[in-house]
Parts: sequence; C-alpha cells; structure tokens
Amino acid sequence: MADPLVVVTGASSGIGLALADAFAREGHALLLIARRMQPIDGLPAERTVCAEADVSDYAALESAISLRPTSRSYALRNGLKTS
Repeated sequence: MADPLVVVTGASSGIGLALADAFAREGHALLLIARRMQPIDGLPAERTVCAEADVSDYAALESAISLRPTSRSYALRNGLKTS
C-alpha cells in the first residue's frame, strides 16, 4: 500500500502546524487545511497540498478534501497520532 496522504486541519499554526511538520519529516504526503492559509516554509512543496477552508463549513471542507490525490489511501489526523 502507498504511504497514506495525511490530512491535517488547523495547519497554519499551533498543534496543526507541528503535526504537519512532523508528518512531513516522516515522509508523508500532506493535505493541509486551515481557515487562513499562509505559506508554510520547510514543507516539501511536491508532497504538500494546501487548502483554505473553515471545517465548520461542510461545503468548503468537502471542496478542500477533493484536492487530495485520488490514487492514494489517506489518514485523517486531527491532533492525535493514531496507528
């Protein structure tokens, strides 16, 4: 199975940004979602997709998630690392 695409919400700061950095260092592809997405230095651009969306807005979140590559499996991470 291909490495999963990790979806991180709240990725522009705090725990979300720390998770994005940690998963990038582990070599995962990332879909980063935040209400206010600013450029994030240090994450590999070729393995990172950024989307601006408020997770309380279902249509915006659905649109952001549609940006993920469809050929990958994916894991949703929301502040807790799961196996």
